[in-house]
Amino acid sequence: MRIQNNPNRILDCIQKRHLAFAAIRQYFSSQDFIEIDSSQLIKANCIETHIDPIAVKVNLGSHENVERYLHTSPEIYHKRLLSYGAQKIYQLGHVFRNGELGRLHSPEFTLLEWYRAHGSLDDLIKDCENLFALMAKALIGQTQITLIDQSIMDLSKPFEKRDMCDLWQQYAAIDLRSILIKMKDGHDLALVELVRKNGMPLRENATFEDVFHHIMMTKIEPMIGTDRPCVILKWPVQMAALAKPCEDDLLFAERFEIYAGQMELANAFQELIDPAEQLRRFQADLLERSKLGKKDLPIHEEFITDLAYMPNAAGIAVGFDRLLMLILGKTSIDHVLAFPWLKN
Repeated sequence: MRIQNNPNRILDCIQKRHLAFAAIRQYFSSQDFIEIDSSQLIKANCIETHIDPIAVKVNLGSHENVERYLHTSPEIYHKRLLSYGAQKIYQLGHVFRNGELGRLHSPEFTLLEWYRAHGSLDDLIKDCENLFALMAKALIGQTQITLIDQSIMDLSKPFEKRDMCDLWQQYAAIDLRSILIKMKDGHDLALVELVRKNGMPLRENATFEDVFHHIMMTKIEPMIGTDRPCVILKWPVQMAALAKPCEDDLLFAERFEIYAGQMELANAFQELIDPAEQLRRFQADLLERSKLGKKDLPIHEEFITDLAYMPNAAGIAVGFDRLLMLILGKTSIDHVLAFPWLKN
């Protein structure tokens, strides 16, 4: 059952969010970042197979309404700013994604996203270590937090860092590197065939991505991020999205995600700045969306053009509401929203 409107709960919620916002702005100000206020209604988002934007019709006074999209992330705007010379930028604001509603999801939620021109993934991990601890102190006066299972997590500790392959071997008994080598050699369904052989039920036209997410959700995520947040490094290049391939190992991408309390909290890339490769990835995602019967989406052509002028950069998005849930020991995103989505 969804929570009721209780005045004391609502007032406490907005006070907690205010304290968290202030801590975030304090941190980025201390690091000489510029706060960005990007457009929320845009011509196109970055294209991903499983992220669906919300389309709206805008009347511009012509005979036909123009279709625009609420942004799923400010990344296009931010990366274009980097291509024009911005150095360290961040944004704290609402984003919108269609079809997402549940304990950890809302069609409208708050995202914290930042970029460091000439920065590294290590820089972003250090940002998160400092920021998460600062937020905990602002909200509960200490860095030790109580998770929903009553275990204790200490946000003052350096985050645990694990390679994806090690986790798959340890918790799923799968040699992911061998699978990726077979896929590179043209055996695209190597992982699908392996897990089917082991009895995992899959849809008829299951893909690598289907199995990958299932393994992550059922085998990996419940086992990590228990006493401190866990950073998963070196993602398969098939899951690169907008990240660079690893120069020393082209089977993997320079991407990490942070998990804690059985939640994904953050997603970071060493940003891809190759326009041709990014366009190829978008087109591949459009093809997958078509196979799944999803809506066709436009490609943001100006973004592709500007990518050629973007410097090497590292960027990350943190789910603000989930981080608040973690620190406050809440079980649902509704508990950290003054008016949950179905009541707003």
